[in-house]
Amino acid sequence: MPDLRSVYRKSIEDEQQRSYDPIVHGVTNAELPRRLIHDAMWFYATGKETGFIDGSSVNFHVRSLSPSPIAYVQALNLALGRGDIDVQIFEGATISVLGTPLQGFNANRAAVADGAGAGTLQAFLGPTITDDGDEIFNLWVPPTASGQGNSSSGIFGVGQQGEELVLAQDTDYLFRITNNSGETIDWWYEFNWYEVTYPEDRTALDP
Repeated sequence: MPDLRSVYRKSIEDEQQRSYDPIVHGVTNAELPRRLIHDAMWFYATGKETGFIDGSSVNFHVRSLSPSPIAYVQALNLALGRGDIDVQIFEGATISVLGTPLQGFNANRAAVADGAGAGTLQAFLGPTITDDGDEIFNLWVPPTASGQGNSSSGIFGVGQQGEELVLAQDTDYLFRITNNSGETIDWWYEFNWYEVTYPEDRTALDP
């Protein structure tokens, strides 16, 4: 089965849905995750964590190595057992130990059965950090009146305004979640991304 991420599809419908980033030469109109899922370009990782102690932080390390396809972080969804949580993203972090790999899945399970891959983005939980790098994102998840049950959904992605984060290749990113709630909490995450490579010369695959 061909690598669907590099297949240039010429249908009128697809062309109406696509435009191109002049820097990374990638798709810039991705309002329909369904199309990316059917093209076997959409990936996800999920998990539940318990015993998140007040005053502590949890770190995700994310990187996309060349010549892999450009990775677009479409959404990082969090559900938290209590509010007053800080969410930060750092670029150019220095990592000495990678941490526990997060298992990513291709959302097109039929394509996986036919040989499609699980994506090339690398993500790790609990890395050892030498330097944070530059902060590029900072979000506060406030407590509710009772202090219970607040959550953040769609920090990047369809849950809010359709925004996404295009990762620079060969760059280490750090996603940090800090518990300031005053209590030990449980939480879960859903990490969604897609990987696309289209040729700079769009006529290259014309017959």
